[in-house]
Order: sequence, then C-alpha cells, then structure tokens
Amino acid sequence: MDSTLEKLYGVIQERKTNPQEGSYTCYLFDKGLDKILKKVG
Repeated sequence: MDSTLEKLYGVIQERKTNPQEGSYTCYLFDKGLDKILKKVG
C-alpha cells in the first residue's frame, strides 16, 4: 500500500517527466529550485 507521500512523489515525478500545461508543479520546475524551496518552506 502506498503512503500519501509516496503518491505525492509519484505525481511530482510524473509532472517532471511529462509536463502538463497549466500544472502548478510544472510552473515550479520552470521557475527553479529557489521557487520550489519557497513553496515547501
């Protein structure tokens, strides 16, 4: 059984390898690590 974090990680990996227009996750990848870290923080 997958945990919630494992499912989330899978979605993030999917967005990274197969970007979807309008995806906030893809937006964060495009903006870079600084933007990602601000979101996580």
